[in-house]
Amino acid sequence: MTAVLPTVEASTLVVNVQIALPRDTPAAERAFALADRLHALAVDDADADRVSTTVLVLADETGSRPELPPSPVPDLMLLADRRVALLDGVLLHLTRLEYDLLLYLTDNIGRVLTRGQLLRQVWGYTVASGGRTVDVHIRRLRAKLGGRGPIITTVRGVGYRMDRGRRVAVVRDPVLTS
Repeated sequence: MTAVLPTVEASTLVVNVQIALPRDTPAAERAFALADRLHALAVDDADADRVSTTVLVLADETGSRPELPPSPVPDLMLLADRRVALLDGVLLHLTRLEYDLLLYLTDNIGRVLTRGQLLRQVWGYTVASGGRTVDVHIRRLRAKLGGRGPIITTVRGVGYRMDRGRRVAVVRDPVLTS
């Protein structure tokens, strides 16, 4: 089955996501709910009248699975320019500092960051004092992530590192950042 996409202007951004799921399952319902949330994020803009979203359902009536390349879907998605965090497609409620800390950790996945580095970069402290503040915020982030998505690992005597980078996506809007 072939999908025909409409012709678009050169200044139009088209985002195409393909997810192959069995019909009438909780996973399919979550995919539709995610599409609705993405649409809501897209039209939460002054240009809402110029935004169009479409969910296209391709069904193979023979019951055979379509040949699609595997596409890992991140558990945690950060929409950096909108300051939104989605965990398994559901809005994650974070304080300003929790969000900033999570974004900084994801921007530095795999790197060990000291409490001093985190205090300077996230909190803006010039003197690296108050390491317990970092510990408290890390504990709160871990609780909110609930073991899903990336793992924030403690490196004893040094600081913290975020692991499982393939389970995280940071999306930055090139139109807003240029």
